[in-house]
Amino acid sequence: MPHVAWLFVTLGLGGILGILTYLLLRGAANPSQEIALLIGATALSAGMSGYLGISPLVSCALAGALLTNLPFENIRRVKSLMRQVERPLYLIFLLIAGALWQPFAWQGWILAPVFLLARLAGKMLGAYVGTRVGPEDLPDAVTLGLALSPQSPISIATIVGYVTLYQATSDHALLSWLMSACVGSAVFTEVSVQLIS
Repeated sequence: MPHVAWLFVTLGLGGILGILTYLLLRGAANPSQEIALLIGATALSAGMSGYLGISPLVSCALAGALLTNLPFENIRRVKSLMRQVERPLYLIFLLIAGALWQPFAWQGWILAPVFLLARLAGKMLGAYVGTRVGPEDLPDAVTLGLALSPQSPISIATIVGYVTLYQATSDHALLSWLMSACVGSAVFTEVSVQLIS
């Protein structure tokens, strides 16, 4: 298929799964059923995306955006439940990411400081610009830059999604380099921000 067709497949899959989740959640009788349905819908969305070779992050984000914008009287309760299970599910995801990671690729460890410095320089530059043009009540540029420095879980989710999608067609050494650079940068960032602060 042409590349534009894959864009429509991604949008369509995210939309269909968002509507399906919405319809299922409307029939939930209690919070336990809502959590089970949400986790099942997320697994279904990610599995369908992986089977079709498209990004699970994009299709799940589209489904979630659609779900939260459809008229649903219990959406506040559902959002509260999602906040409660976010951290435990994130820790399970990190366990899976750690199982996929091959830390013995030394090339990734060479790339990690470069990735870290590029990210920190971008965050500090953004903080400097933000304090110049932003609201008056922002902290100074160094404090704001340090607050923005920790790596988002989205970067690890993106690299894990990339590795799982392209594992069969890409060079395994390159994938392990990228994974080591991303995870190593996250570890270095957390340690350095804690030491600086």
